[in-house]
Amino acid sequence: MDCDPGSSSSPPPNPNLYDGEVLWTINNAPTITYFKRGDTNRPLCVLIPGAAHLARIFYGGHKSHDPRDFLAHWLVTNPTSNPKSGSSKLDSMTEGEAGYNILAISYPLETTPPLMPSTRPDFTVREWGVQAAEATKRVMDRERLSCDVGVILLVWSMAGKIIAPFDQAARARGFDVRLVVSLNSTPPLRGLRGNPPRPAVSQAGYVHGGHVSDEYFLRQLREQRAINSCASTSTSGSESVDGGKNSNNDSKSGNSGNSDNTNGSGSIIVPDDIFIKEYTGNFPVGLAAWGLRWSRQDQDGTTINNGNSTVHSSSNGGKMIDDPHAGYEVYDETTIKDLPPMCALYGDSPADLRHSAGDRSMWAFLISHNLMGGINAKESRFLAENPEVGKRVIKLIHAAPDRLCAEVEGGHHFFLGEKGAKRTATWVIEMEKRMQEVKRELDILLGRDQTR
Repeated sequence: MDCDPGSSSSPPPNPNLYDGEVLWTINNAPTITYFKRGDTNRPLCVLIPGAAHLARIFYGGHKSHDPRDFLAHWLVTNPTSNPKSGSSKLDSMTEGEAGYNILAISYPLETTPPLMPSTRPDFTVREWGVQAAEATKRVMDRERLSCDVGVILLVWSMAGKIIAPFDQAARARGFDVRLVVSLNSTPPLRGLRGNPPRPAVSQAGYVHGGHVSDEYFLRQLREQRAINSCASTSTSGSESVDGGKNSNNDSKSGNSGNSDNTNGSGSIIVPDDIFIKEYTGNFPVGLAAWGLRWSRQDQDGTTINNGNSTVHSSSNGGKMIDDPHAGYEVYDETTIKDLPPMCALYGDSPADLRHSAGDRSMWAFLISHNLMGGINAKESRFLAENPEVGKRVIKLIHAAPDRLCAEVEGGHHFFLGEKGAKRTATWVIEMEKRMQEVKRELDILLGRDQTR
């Protein structure tokens, strides 16, 4: 069946938007979407960016950009590979037939030049999930994509917090999240890290500070340039065996002569200044789980919706307040078994140590408990009464993280650059297959109806 038609908005064109971007107001908050069609019989990949980033990080669009440096191109183009069963390493990759449909969704950000109204510094994780799910539903309606094919949700960095609210809102709108793919993302588990120093606040109430800085992001980008230099050959007029670009193609940037923006093969991905100006911005503090959120005030100065939080700073019509629940409000109400199926991709770079060293164990915990939590009381009794089958189920759950977690060369932005983008897309395809295999094996052991 097709989704029922929903409402949409058609705001005036914004000259700062890239080709294909659409500015919406959904649930009283701005958002920018970018859709690219693949095979309509295949799932829709929904891509959600992390802190301080527009969803452009997934599809590019700046002047003289190369689409092959971005993940969206390869998700639609569908690179194919032949990884060994259960392996976290990929063998060869080649360009294949049309693949996934993709939808990249930017949450409210304050940018210069402005792309969307800077009106929601108080935007919450719950609103984030609902807005993204509603945007997904509207695009599915507009593009006449079947709800039956479902969604693969790709979450990067801070966007790990969106899983529960997006999934709940998606089911309420008639479509399912068939798989979550973590891209160096942080799940909403309490106590993983301490809160950063109190960040600076813009006049509009948005933040760009704490753990993150422009220099940190640029360090990650430069590492991807170095890694992806292997995707291009230094020989004039030729292409690499990986399908890399011509090393003498200066059209990728008007800055090709700037040594700060190039590596040995000329693969710059995004020039530094363009990256900061057109790909990043200030974001709502409540999305970060830093123990802070923005609270609006009514006209007589009374803070509203602040619960028992302590007010520490104020700026132009609102206050940043302490709130230990900010960022966790939906996850605290959710059990792991009720989350959609999950897998994880993470980098190997010491420059992103928290994710490179910690993501596998965090997501292995969630994957295992999600599978185990799906076993109902009747099935648990069956396993207790049939211990040989029960032991096989235990081994399957123990081994699942090895099958559903994989390392990708690179840092926090490992999916940037042709080599990283292509490899990441290949892993998404592979993880969809592996999740189906794990679920099928578990269903057989538990005697579930395979037609469900």
